[in-house]
Amino acid sequence: MFNKNENNCECNKNEELEEDFNECECEDEHQGCGCGHEHNRDDMIQITLEDDTVVNCFVIGTFEYEDEEYIALLAEDNGEVLLYKYHVMEDDEITLSNIEDDEEYDKISQIFDQLMEHDD
Repeated sequence: MFNKNENNCECNKNEELEEDFNECECEDEHQGCGCGHEHNRDDMIQITLEDDTVVNCFVIGTFEYEDEEYIALLAEDNGEVLLYKYHVMEDDEITLSNIEDDEEYDKISQIFDQLMEHDD
C-alpha cells in the first residue's frame, strides 16, 4: 500500500523541477515544481547527503515492503526521486537510512514505480 502524502497538491510532477522567479519582479527566488499550485513548506524535509550537501525534499509518500518502511522524496533543486528506509523513533523523530544493497534498491525502485503508475 502506498501512503501518498495527503498534503501534496497532487500535481504528481516527477519531471525536473525548475527554479521560478516571481513575475512581480521582486527578485526573490521562488522554488516550485511549476504546477501552479501552492506547495506547503511543511511537506518538505531537509536531508544531508554523504558529501554534506543539504537537499530540500518534498515528501511524495511512504510504503512498506517485507516489514520495512520506505519513503520517497522529491529533491526540490533537481527533481530527483530519492528512496530511503525510514524508521519512526519512540520520540516520533524520523530517521532515514540508505538502502545499501543494490538488489534491494532495484526492487524498491520497481515497487515505487508500480505504485506511482497505479496511483495515476
